Amino acid sequence: MIKLKLSTHVSFPWKNFNNIIFSRGYFYSLDGAHITIENINKELSNNLDFYSFKNFIKNIDGCFSIIVYNKEKDEIFVANDRLRGFPIFYYLDNNQRYVITDVLRKNNNQSFDDLSLYEFINLGYVSGKATLLKKVFQVQSGECLVIDKDNIKVEYYYKFLHSNYFDETVSDLYLNFKNILINTFSCLIDSSKGKPLIVPLSGGLDSRLILSTLHELNFTDVKCFTYGLSNSKEVQISQSIASELGFEWHFVKYDKNKWQKISKSKILKDYFSFSGNYTSTPHIQDFLAVFELKENKIIPSEAIIVPGHTGDFISGGHIPSLLLEQEISHESLYKMIIETHYIHTNQINIDKYEYYNSKIKLKILDQISQYNINSIDDLASIFEFWEWRERQSKFIINSCRVYEFFEYEWRIPLWNLAIMQFWSRIPLNLRFGKKLYKDFLLKDDYKNIYSSYNYKNYGENKLLQNFKKLSIGKFLSGIHKRYNAYQKYKYIGLVGYDQLMRKYLDSYNIKSIISKKYLEYLKIDNDEFDFIR
Repeated sequence: MIKLKLSTHVSFPWKNFNNIIFSRGYFYSLDGAHITIENINKELSNNLDFYSFKNFIKNIDGCFSIIVYNKEKDEIFVANDRLRGFPIFYYLDNNQRYVITDVLRKNNNQSFDDLSLYEFINLGYVSGKATLLKKVFQVQSGECLVIDKDNIKVEYYYKFLHSNYFDETVSDLYLNFKNILINTFSCLIDSSKGKPLIVPLSGGLDSRLILSTLHELNFTDVKCFTYGLSNSKEVQISQSIASELGFEWHFVKYDKNKWQKISKSKILKDYFSFSGNYTSTPHIQDFLAVFELKENKIIPSEAIIVPGHTGDFISGGHIPSLLLEQEISHESLYKMIIETHYIHTNQINIDKYEYYNSKIKLKILDQISQYNINSIDDLASIFEFWEWRERQSKFIINSCRVYEFFEYEWRIPLWNLAIMQFWSRIPLNLRFGKKLYKDFLLKDDYKNIYSSYNYKNYGENKLLQNFKKLSIGKFLSGIHKRYNAYQKYKYIGLVGYDQLMRKYLDSYNIKSIISKKYLEYLKIDNDEFDFIR
């Protein structure tokens, strides 16, 4: 027997077809045309074997979860999109029934997994198919599975790996990417069906690209917002860009008192419950902003929020600068993953935790060992593959839970399949440091908003820019990066100076503190798992 436990959602509700097919999310065809969820369910009714189901999933785009339940055979097919936009979990209950659910809640018969807890403290989420709960699993990005009364079969229908590199001039690549952007955003506009689009506009490139492309396509029903401190360069750039393009812009000031007030309220606890799912650290950066904008009726209930996730990653911006100095091996890749991602505490480098650290190493090597590493290109590709499946899916894309919590739909156009396929064919030399992406934006330079507002150097004199290149400058920049968020977003109201200097002194940044706060919310026994302290 198989049991479905699906929750009620205001945004992206489950659509049920004859108690056989259950779908939620948004859908496009491979050529970018919007497909209604009703048509998805109708088409799926003709694909009730696993091979047909998998082939159907491969040939659609969007962010979605789909469940097909064949009661006669007592088997079920489950698929997540290529980004795990809507998490799905599965486990065996006490009656030996497989339970499929979209909102994970611990019951009295379930216990915590100590390795997953250790990884969560150091990483901010649980990698692979595991969760914080023993024998409770998650469907990963690009996966589909079939469950029957005897077993589970899991297969990938998509992996974000780089190959078949373009052999074209840079000018041709610019033109290719431009055409993909225009088609992608035309489809976004079409699928919004007259609903207003809300863009969280930072001072960076990705949200700017979203806004400028919407403007270029003459779509005007747009509002922008940013948040933080009124005198920050990010807020200043955001306001200037919105003004240049003639879009309505709103600013939410963050201060210590607002965080203190909301940290004591039930709403933040409810959000932790909704978004963490025993898998991911809840994302809080824009929580306060969306809360206030909804309270003040600035974002209407029918609006669709369109964040800039994640142009900087998909274009190569997360490839480590030391990649070119690494040996071509799985061991080198493992070390890069550890040094880049397992940084929430310093436990990964402490002999006291060797038992867990050795298990984390085996876990990562198991995740990457099936992929051949014969070149520096392979090293970069599999590093990006690991981050796509783990950090991007389980933290960055999971941040969209903020919008769902406040009952808004969302879209992430920079992760549409055509854009993923484009960047998966860009050679390493054009991905390294986001070279092609940044050069394209400066060359295209819509309304001069890229050349006029260089975020990294905006408002800095050349002396400071040169100082940052020195060893001491890099060291001090690292310290600034670690603690700046407490000032920039006034998180000190959420944490408090006394907690920061005592309770959370070993935590790398605000994300690592929120990881611990989430585990505190789950009432984890610190005496049983001493690495949480």
